[in-house]
Amino acid sequence: MQRIRYEDFFLLIGRENENARAAEDMENIPCLCINHHDFSSTIHRRRRYWSHVRSILHFSYGDKISKNLFSFASGFKLLRVLEFLQLQFPSFPDEIVKLFHLRYLACRIKHSGHSISLPPSISKLQNLQTLIVYTANAAVSRYFISLPSCPPRQKMNWCRHLQECLETVPNLKKLEVRYTQCDRYDKWQKYCLNNLVHLCQLETLHISFILITGLIKFPDPFHRSFAFPLSLKKLSLYGCSLPWKDLSVVGSLPNLELLKLKYDSFVGKEWEPVEGEFLRLKFLLLEMLNVKCWRAENTHFPTLEHLEIIECSHLEDIPPEIPTLKLIEVKGSNLAGESALRMQEEQRDMGNDTLQVRVFNYW
Repeated sequence: MQRIRYEDFFLLIGRENENARAAEDMENIPCLCINHHDFSSTIHRRRRYWSHVRSILHFSYGDKISKNLFSFASGFKLLRVLEFLQLQFPSFPDEIVKLFHLRYLACRIKHSGHSISLPPSISKLQNLQTLIVYTANAAVSRYFISLPSCPPRQKMNWCRHLQECLETVPNLKKLEVRYTQCDRYDKWQKYCLNNLVHLCQLETLHISFILITGLIKFPDPFHRSFAFPLSLKKLSLYGCSLPWKDLSVVGSLPNLELLKLKYDSFVGKEWEPVEGEFLRLKFLLLEMLNVKCWRAENTHFPTLEHLEIIECSHLEDIPPEIPTLKLIEVKGSNLAGESALRMQEEQRDMGNDTLQVRVFNYW
């Protein structure tokens, strides 16, 4: 960090000695890191020196949001990264759409129980690749957009906005959708996740359903309400409580290379993949699933190299008929760990030392 600062990569605004340095000699600084209680006046007072700034990162709590907070946007024509996760805006700041070259945007919007949607004007940000919207009811991970769940009576209204939101950011490559107020007896159709198909360039997708108690028991067919874009390379599912047969919707994705199945994303004692699926899958994570019997042959995962199993205590065996495996990691899954070690020993007996196995037990 010190080396970066000495090479004038970024300017930290917040302490008096740093502020004194922020003058004409710093006009070529590409990144501003702001940890200051009065951001508005600071940025307006010195913006004439920072027309070449590419990134603004704001870390200070307690700043008051003024109406002209983003009036500085017209002075930062080259800005590509803007992060304001410590400020909570009552609505999406319209001035941001003036930042044509913006590629990364992170902001916090106050969730007051009404549906939240991005304004149509966001389509002016034609270079936007990463969008983070952080609300009180939806946790968000870095580099992802997070769309909040709404109370049941408003969910359909919000989902209609979802399609409009996604259509305004067609170049989005990474997306996280996290629902935290699900009704376990709801319907898949209500969540309108088939709208994801509009993201033709999406490469990474995380979907989470979080219930306080119990599992999802949606009665309508999953495959009729989900439409994943064919461009997907990485997919993570959490808490969906789907039967294993519905995994074919995922297995048919032609470009999928990484798949993470977490916390009852799929339920059932037996999993038998379908031949011709997961043709490019290289990494597979099974975490906190209740599967007991996993059947697979050498044609089911033709490119799988890395398998990770975490807290799948019921899983008895790992299919030995996956010859492409190079690394198996098992954590908190005794039976699966023993199976992995047997596989490694059998491979060594045949003169194959390429398979690595790492087993970690929690007790």
